[in-house]
Amino acid sequence: TCLCQGYRRVLQSSDIPKIFHDRDFIYMLRELRFELRTNLTNEDVVLDTIRPESLLHALENNFNGINGKQFEKLTEIFFKAVQEKRPDFELSLKKQQNDVRYDIIKILQDSMKLESMQRRLYGRYKLIIDESDDESAVRLLFQTGIIDPNQTEIFRMSDFSDDINNELRNVEILSTIKLCMETGKTILMVNTGRIHGSLYDVFNQNFSIMATGNTRKIFSKVAIGSKTVDVVVNDNFQCIVHINRHEFNDILAPFLSRFQKFSLSIVDFYRIQFKRLSSEEQNIMNNVENKMQTFIKHFGQQYLCGLNDNTLYSCLLSVIETDENRQCSILNIHQSYSQLNIKTKRFIEENPGNKQQCLLRFILSKLIQIASPESIIFKLPTFQDKFAESLFKNYFHYQEHFNIENFVRELIRTHENQLSYPITTDTHTEINTITTTKVTLYTRTSPYVVGINKASKYQLFNKQNNNSFDEKISNLVEILNLVSSSVLLII
Repeated sequence: TCLCQGYRRVLQSSDIPKIFHDRDFIYMLRELRFELRTNLTNEDVVLDTIRPESLLHALENNFNGINGKQFEKLTEIFFKAVQEKRPDFELSLKKQQNDVRYDIIKILQDSMKLESMQRRLYGRYKLIIDESDDESAVRLLFQTGIIDPNQTEIFRMSDFSDDINNELRNVEILSTIKLCMETGKTILMVNTGRIHGSLYDVFNQNFSIMATGNTRKIFSKVAIGSKTVDVVVNDNFQCIVHINRHEFNDILAPFLSRFQKFSLSIVDFYRIQFKRLSSEEQNIMNNVENKMQTFIKHFGQQYLCGLNDNTLYSCLLSVIETDENRQCSILNIHQSYSQLNIKTKRFIEENPGNKQQCLLRFILSKLIQIASPESIIFKLPTFQDKFAESLFKNYFHYQEHFNIENFVRELIRTHENQLSYPITTDTHTEINTITTTKVTLYTRTSPYVVGINKASKYQLFNKQNNNSFDEKISNLVEILNLVSSSVLLII
């Protein structure tokens, strides 16, 4: 009764988005019922053996997809409804002090690792709501170990006109999904709304079970083309559907209720990883964040192409690494260079013994990559002379901002050995660089840029200098004109 009252109040609350439905509440009750069966011998029992921690975990799994403050409010509503009957129903002081209520990484990791019996009883497939505009959540799922790249297949569908009505392509994707269901892989579906109808029974987990002796098989129906087929569903099969936040309001309620919903943002991920750092490293990261915020404010956000609220935190998150025990630390900056930024080592490690300064300059060097040359020249006089000089050298001498040909040469050079290649610095210390394989270039609209096409490949990389490396570049690069103002270099 108390939980029902709490659910009604959540639906009526103006502070909670209207994205939850009866199925979310039912699956929460299923999870609590399973917890009762596993905790009947536990002496720490309140409210007919439902523990506060169990209710919190059930809410995290079934009433998520909202931001941290909204989830805190939702949790408060449910707990207050229960406390009207049992005033002592509250989380332990340790739980409250540790602020573990909204560690979305741990929540997702634990949810993905449920045993097959638990998934059948109260588990649902996952709906990832990406707060970014560039599918950052997909990268973060792999980066934080939430999903295993060796056991995951990613399905992406394009919005090009020739692909939208390509029934053959849809059949190919559905056939591959069918294979993943049979073999127990995890599928990650990005921009796949056109085939969601074919997976209606899968998303709803409308399964039929066939048992003969000791053999037990689970089947679900999948519509492939004009046929509906029964597909074996492996116990280890899991499904993650990715959507962008700006698409969320257009999604119908019945579709939302089929999934456990999780909202992922770069800022949230950074804050969670930040809390796992040592106190010393937290202090370093705090100082770097504050100094970078000051730099952005001083330099001017309008002079940094494509800068948004996530850019800085994406850079900060990239310097935090996680071990197998979910412990975080700041990575070794001295061994974190790619073939594109190895030259900036002189700027970054001007004082190699100062960890905070190296980290600050590492982030700064990344950020000014999206600044225009005019803005750098315009802003240099506003900095101290020594720093202005080093910033000038880093931007104009150690980074490439003027010639696409030279940039591609640096990008592709690592492909000579297929892996990272050694570089010797001024101190004669050999460094193995990381390989960068994907970049976005901001360019001015000009006849040269718009006119780049397949014929330009010869002009760019086949100069009359008998250079064998030029021939290799020519073989490794393809130039595609997507639209009049967009050019894609495939390497």
